[in-house]
Amino acid sequence: MSQHLIQSLPVSKFKFDKNTFELPPDCFVFGLYTLAKMAHGVPPIALLFAEHSFSYWDDHHTSEQIIDPMTEFTRFGFFRHHQDPYLMVTPDGVYGEMADLLSERCGISIDVLPFTDFDRLLRHIRDQFDQGSPVLVDFNMGYIPSRHQYKIILEYEHTIFLTQFDHATQAFLISDQDVVDDPVPLDDFKACFHALIKMKGTFNCYQVTIDREKNAGLTLAQIKLDVQKNVDNLTTDHPALGIQAVRCYLQAMERMNCDNKTFYTFGTWVFPTQRRLQMRWCKIAGKTLTEPEQQNALGQLESHLTATLRKWSEYAMLEKLIRKTDRISPEKLVKKGIEAATLELESAKLWVNLQYTL
Repeated sequence: MSQHLIQSLPVSKFKFDKNTFELPPDCFVFGLYTLAKMAHGVPPIALLFAEHSFSYWDDHHTSEQIIDPMTEFTRFGFFRHHQDPYLMVTPDGVYGEMADLLSERCGISIDVLPFTDFDRLLRHIRDQFDQGSPVLVDFNMGYIPSRHQYKIILEYEHTIFLTQFDHATQAFLISDQDVVDDPVPLDDFKACFHALIKMKGTFNCYQVTIDREKNAGLTLAQIKLDVQKNVDNLTTDHPALGIQAVRCYLQAMERMNCDNKTFYTFGTWVFPTQRRLQMRWCKIAGKTLTEPEQQNALGQLESHLTATLRKWSEYAMLEKLIRKTDRISPEKLVKKGIEAATLELESAKLWVNLQYTL
């Protein structure tokens, strides 16, 4: 039956325009918001992401099995930090902090469609393709040939869109926030289906419903909540979080300056991704915060976020270039890292200043 269903999959004309993507720092949120945005008018995604929160590992190494120039010299790692549950999937639905924000601020409710039978999954995909719609699914990086985890790390979960099935090559085309129309052969797709069944009990697809009555702005209560979270995240005494984490990274940069060896810091994408969304959050918050002292504090914060975005983006560019040319020394990369991290140290003060005006 499976082969008959595969042959019956319609030729989908659906194609993502990557220039229209919103790029939140989470593949699941990206998928859910993109799905909602395609069919409905939804409030800006920046309503969800005031977050100024990250953790740091001073001795982070990727899998030794992955032979990849980008990770060969990994020494340090940054990660987004959030409280769990964040987006917890259960048979009854999706719960957690981000699920609540999606519902309360954007009017997005999440429906989980769990599959344990491959033929039933194919029928669902066929029905969605018939309607000209992509299918949002849980997947696994270890079964995507273009990814460095392919057939090496088989528990690296990801969320993707199935957009088309290419009958000539017998491959699904998948898309996420990084890649559009990436081919996954049918055999890999089947293997991923069975692997997720074994690991989690189901292969999940997702759909969303929309409450069109949601306001596209931020209330004062919501702004206070977002600011408080950032102040707490940045001022914690935990050595691997917030400003303490930045100080640890600065110490590491000083050590690397002495070693003068090539190195790579995993996860610095967290900073520019967060800053871009925060700058848009500031614009939205400015429509609610109209008192002069609030506008002044918000303006100072926005200027700071703009400056940190520029510094971290410059650092990320140098990290790419240093692996392609000998003209950029580790010393230059260290200097740029120190500049970005030193500026990041000022972040807590700017959020606290805004908090005083609320």
